Amino acid sequence: MNFLIIGAKGNFSSGLQEMTRIDNRLVIDKSIYGHWENNNCTLSSAITSATKEYNLRYLINTVGIISKNYSRDYIKYWNYLFPKHLYQICQDLNLNLVTLGSIHENVPEMCANNPYLESKKELEQYLLMNNFRNSVHFQFHTWYGGRNINSEMFLGQIINALRNQTVFNMSDGKQIREYHHIFDDAACVLRNLEREIVGSYGISHGEKLSLKEIARKIFKHFGCESLLNLNHVTTPNFEVREGTHLSYDISDCRFRPTMEGLIDYVKKNI
Repeated sequence: MNFLIIGAKGNFSSGLQEMTRIDNRLVIDKSIYGHWENNNCTLSSAITSATKEYNLRYLINTVGIISKNYSRDYIKYWNYLFPKHLYQICQDLNLNLVTLGSIHENVPEMCANNPYLESKKELEQYLLMNNFRNSVHFQFHTWYGGRNINSEMFLGQIINALRNQTVFNMSDGKQIREYHHIFDDAACVLRNLEREIVGSYGISHGEKLSLKEIARKIFKHFGCESLLNLNHVTTPNFEVREGTHLSYDISDCRFRPTMEGLIDYVKKNI
């Protein structure tokens, strides 16, 4: 399966590159797309040339902003306007655009005042408005794994606490999450793309756990239960606390057991 990746250094892109050993010429890095404006001829030319040379079928956009430390406009720019621009290029080349989103886009209460989820939902709605012509939008659960640790995220904070032997303050931990190793999801995406699908698809294995359960098992494994401080942080206005909110068809792809995978990941990074 021939595809071009936009974004070179993120965890999802790194996973695709590692498992497929893709030619470097089929990965477009920030030096090409980083100064994008509506009519970036350099980016358009690079995509056009690669498509013709390699007879490509897919353009996989792995560029996106998750961090809350950016302005709403900046997040919208990269999570919605940039892939929208890529979609127009793909339409001209009869290339299929693959975009990455979140399962939580489908929970309106979580999208409210969350620029990341708002921008991802806006992208999906744009593709839907075009009947997903030449496009596939994958919605993912919570990721772990990969080369880069996001210190803002739940697991990043746990890793930091274990590394430095500092107290980890958290909420009551009743929020529900379904954790996926990013390489498992990357492999699942490639398997589904081989079916030449279009539309929006949620990838799920169904093993949903509370954050409290995850934290307790991780800190207990490392003999550091005293570092876990529950009920110390206020829970956000809305969080998923029932698995039924995230009920999607379970994928037929292979996934590693959640807690074993999470503990192994933490062990490698402390």
